[in-house]
Amino acid sequence: MQYRASTAIAAPAQAVWDVLVDVDRWHEWDPHVERVDGQAILGGRIKVRTSLSSTTIPVDVAEFEPPHRMVWRGGMPLGLMTGTRTFSLSETGGVTSVDVQEVFTGPLVGIMGRFMPDLKPSFDAHVEGLRARLEG
Repeated sequence: MQYRASTAIAAPAQAVWDVLVDVDRWHEWDPHVERVDGQAILGGRIKVRTSLSSTTIPVDVAEFEPPHRMVWRGGMPLGLMTGTRTFSLSETGGVTSVDVQEVFTGPLVGIMGRFMPDLKPSFDAHVEGLRARLEG
């Protein structure tokens, strides 16, 4: 199971990156994010609270390559279900392409997937909110 959303932002990759890693302000531009605690740094732990779930979702920052790539990973013990979210940025001529993808793996994906909401609208809202934040 996976979700993906992409957009092009009329801003340099570093400017996009700076907004993206300022996770404690995501609630200002992502309509589904209520609160984010933690820091987007390599090895950091982030806890995300959204309007889509009654629980706070903890993830670890597994990869951090400014200003191009960040990977978050979290899930159930023993790898029963793991979500890996990858943020990718690439700049061409002052326009930054942003791609956000989450892939769920593990033996319980089929069962747990039946109880998860459709995350596609929230992925679309995330990249569009990021674009709006940077383009004003």
